[in-house]
Amino acid sequence: MGGYLSRRGPEHIEFVREFWANRGLVEDLTFDYYKLPIDDAKLNLILAKEKRQSIFESKSIHWVIEKEATRYGFLSLTGYSKANNHVNLSIAMSRINSIIATKAVDEAIRFARDKLEIKKIILKIHSKNRHAISSALKYGFELEGVLKCEYRKFSGEYIDITRMGLIL
Repeated sequence: MGGYLSRRGPEHIEFVREFWANRGLVEDLTFDYYKLPIDDAKLNLILAKEKRQSIFESKSIHWVIEKEATRYGFLSLTGYSKANNHVNLSIAMSRINSIIATKAVDEAIRFARDKLEIKKIILKIHSKNRHAISSALKYGFELEGVLKCEYRKFSGEYIDITRMGLIL
């Protein structure tokens, strides 16, 4: 797509496995954790289909955040709804770099605005993640509310989610 985001696909299978092995990172990316297939051939097919489908078919698009062959994490737009004119954005990085993260989010916002003609981007952040909330506020996202006991972590603990929105 651009300088920092590339569509996630079979060529990223090792990075996907490495990332999914860290449940903490996966919980930052998605609250609906799913186990990866043990068989690389099955995972390869899933990633190939994911890369081949458009967001209009699957209602989601997943990218790897990378720069100069260094992979930093994942960024996804999910829950695409043309009827409601919004999409959810999620980001998780195994290598923290605020400049790279900002550039990746910029690309995703441009994609949502220019290609999808979306009017609103939604973030759902762990309420205890003050750094992410602060970063989102600086980006122009507005606090929409706190969803109490919204998700259950792997540990069994229920967590509150802060919902934020950015009108484009």
